[in-house]
Amino acid sequence: MDYLTVFDIGVSGMNLQMARLESMAANLANTNSTSADASSVYRPLDVVGVSGTNFESLLNGSASSDELAVRYQVVESNVGPRMVLDPSHPHANADGLVAYPDINPVSEMMKLMTATRAYEANAQVVNAAKSMASVAMDIGRGR
Repeated sequence: MDYLTVFDIGVSGMNLQMARLESMAANLANTNSTSADASSVYRPLDVVGVSGTNFESLLNGSASSDELAVRYQVVESNVGPRMVLDPSHPHANADGLVAYPDINPVSEMMKLMTATRAYEANAQVVNAAKSMASVAMDIGRGR
């Protein structure tokens, strides 16, 4: 495995965490959005990592950086809306219930902290590879 492969893998991890951050930002921004129709209320987003690694190629050392890089999908949650009794709300239905997205801000903030730490860890991997490559280049120059 060369340095460019490590860079590709580290950057793909950073991209995954950035996508998670974007989905959490959208979820938090829409926490209090409502709809007159419960079926059209905002549905929380989640980012799911998808492995593309063939384990056998990983073991024999022939896995490419594309196979080792993290892939992800942004998916909508399949949970129903949170119904709140508020008969005076303009989006209240005939029973006085308002449909809100089922988003827990505390949970989103915990996921935000986890994504931040994972992003930092991937950045450290890239920096470590950069440092190692720099040392190797210095050795090649006779320093």
